[in-house]
Amino acid sequence: MKPELIFFSEYKLGGVQSFHYNLLKYDPFGKIKKTWLLERHALDEDAIPPQPFRVIPDERIIQFARGDSYNDKAKKIAAELTDAPGAFITNFLEELMAIQYFTSKPKTVFYVCHDEGYVETAVQYEFLIDVFIAHNPFFYDELNRLMPHRKDTVFYLPYGIKRAEDVRVHDPKAPLNILYLARIHKLKGIYELPRMDDHLIKSGIRVNWTIIGDGAGKDAFRDLIKGRDNFNMLTLNTQEDVLKECSKQDIFILPSYKDGLPVAMLESMSAGVVPVMYRFNEGINRIITDEHGFLTETGNWRGLTDAIEVLEKDRNLLMKMSASCYNKVKEEYDVRDRAKSYYELFYQYDKFKRKKKIKFVRHSGWLDLPFIPSFLRKMARQIKSSFKLRQG
Repeated sequence: MKPELIFFSEYKLGGVQSFHYNLLKYDPFGKIKKTWLLERHALDEDAIPPQPFRVIPDERIIQFARGDSYNDKAKKIAAELTDAPGAFITNFLEELMAIQYFTSKPKTVFYVCHDEGYVETAVQYEFLIDVFIAHNPFFYDELNRLMPHRKDTVFYLPYGIKRAEDVRVHDPKAPLNILYLARIHKLKGIYELPRMDDHLIKSGIRVNWTIIGDGAGKDAFRDLIKGRDNFNMLTLNTQEDVLKECSKQDIFILPSYKDGLPVAMLESMSAGVVPVMYRFNEGINRIITDEHGFLTETGNWRGLTDAIEVLEKDRNLLMKMSASCYNKVKEEYDVRDRAKSYYELFYQYDKFKRKKKIKFVRHSGWLDLPFIPSFLRKMARQIKSSFKLRQG
């Protein structure tokens, strides 16, 4: 059988999906067939694109039902897999379960650790994973700390982004334009923007806020900013439109409580937009220094407004930081250069493939273990349900 690379991600808009989109679009070699499996959870309220991303011919959506267990999800994923050689590029628990329990593991397993939420799974499935990849230096160090015996198979690979074609043109007499480009969710800190705006107004500073994103909190946030004429919410469908909007901004704001290395941050920096953000992990310190922008402790929104006030009053500093941001992304995160380093690793799948180990990892009750027959699982649950009814 011909070798293939199978990429997994959730089917929604977000940084992890942009990471995969750019990798799939900019394969510099094109020697191996690629498949993108997009998982959609029934209870997921995050926005989805109007159709599959259409970056490669073979993109498939795997729909999970409301009552699906981890085991059920793994089986649905496994139904889409083949026994061809090559590599799995994984991120989530269900994918690893599918490979462990329902395949013969002919492919090399690559695991991408995007943020702190991925570390536990990496360690738990160390026996199955052949290669670990981190694109944030902090999580690269963390994986090495937790698994020192695997240091030869843990890689730090910054990812690449498509850079903006236009660079911001600054008007020193105009109010600052501030961009929020992320999911509209409380964990991203979006509900802190109005209180930041109130504080800036009290300080005599007026700014313009542009909100680009979608998510479960969109309607609630729209109600929250009703009557504020300096807030503008946009819906942009293409990467090109987003990058063009970035070139109109001065500051990228992200009061996020949980993140890895935001794609949107790098995309905006490619247009010379200066990041002002929470320090949501220690790795971000090594990427955003005092030369490029401002970081404050998570939850300290006043620190973010202080940074905005500094840039409002010192436009020369804003220009200097803007140039530093542009140069950093150009030199370190250009998508063609970075994608090449990923594929050079992926194409060495034979070198890193290890013998498959058998280990049962329990994530829920014993009934969901893969070797339990479905009829026994169903019967046991019916008995348990009947017993509860009698007791109740």
